[in-house]
Amino acid sequence: MIVTIENSYVAKSDIEICGMNVITGQNNVGKSTVCRLIHQSLREANPSFNNVFLIDSTSDIMWYLPKLLHTPHNQLIDEVLPEYTCGDLYDLLKMTLPSSYCGLSDSEEKIIDEITGIIDGKMYYDHQLNGFIFERSNGTKINAINASSGTKIFGIIQMLIVAYSLFPSHLMYREKTVLILDECDVYLSPEWQVKFAKILTQLAFAGVSVLVSSHSVYTVEALKKYSEKHGQENVTRFYLIKKENNDTFVEDVTDDLNPIFKMDATTMQRMAFM
Repeated sequence: MIVTIENSYVAKSDIEICGMNVITGQNNVGKSTVCRLIHQSLREANPSFNNVFLIDSTSDIMWYLPKLLHTPHNQLIDEVLPEYTCGDLYDLLKMTLPSSYCGLSDSEEKIIDEITGIIDGKMYYDHQLNGFIFERSNGTKINAINASSGTKIFGIIQMLIVAYSLFPSHLMYREKTVLILDECDVYLSPEWQVKFAKILTQLAFAGVSVLVSSHSVYTVEALKKYSEKHGQENVTRFYLIKKENNDTFVEDVTDDLNPIFKMDATTMQRMAFM
């Protein structure tokens, strides 16, 4: 699908949303703005299309979500949540119970097990405690708010798969799902960034449209390698966000990623002469 975005800061751009979509660029060039514009465009194109999720690293979703329990729905956007976060995500995650991890399809169980191995546990909603729980593999339980930021990111994806399957074969699947992750790898070590990329490419391979923005050369390179491994090169796009004269431009660099890696090389060269 083609999404056209434009505002007073971002020049008119046509962005093709494929299976895997990667947005990168320097700080303060407008990557987050582009992600939000894409999210807004998809939601406005079809107001009933609830399968578009934007997860932003700057907002601690485990802090925001419990607020929904005590806030009237019509006040959510203005008083509790950022404008790009909606109750749809909360409603889905709240469906994840301990028992929900049973009876998954083979493809779902494979990726859930992989995430469980990475974070050494699983997340779910506890109705008695009125909150999200992170349960480690040894049985220890903590409030998910107190889990590390990296664990929360993996845990949210884990719960999304369980509560409202992102896989087309699932009975609850209604329409094409778009998962937008804005710099969610910022809290991850290089090792976890590579594992994060693997999980995202598995989702894309299963039929989800994944859009991820990142500064990390580890994430970008891993997304490229895993997409090639799954034979998804033709449905993978890389975009470089640049700012010129205070205007933000989106450039498709899928056929030549050198401009992306050149940014990191330039930084290393500067460090060498410090």
